[in-house]
Amino acid sequence: LTIYPNPTTGVFTIELPKGELEIYNTLGELIYNAQIIQQQTEINISDKPKGVYFLKIITEDKIYSQKLIIQ
Repeated sequence: LTIYPNPTTGVFTIELPKGELEIYNTLGELIYNAQIIQQQTEINISDKPKGVYFLKIITEDKIYSQKLIIQ
């Protein structure tokens, strides 16, 4: 699992074999949800306010958590 760049302006790339991506704000509200079907996927959440977001990546056998900062 690779996510770059971080911090970001809202556009970032996630490298993951396949799975589901959920992005939450600091209030715990789900603001983005997508199925990842390609090894390398560009995500654009530049319409969201600057701040800290939490990524939850769900694969067949693991759940990953990652902090993302939008500047």
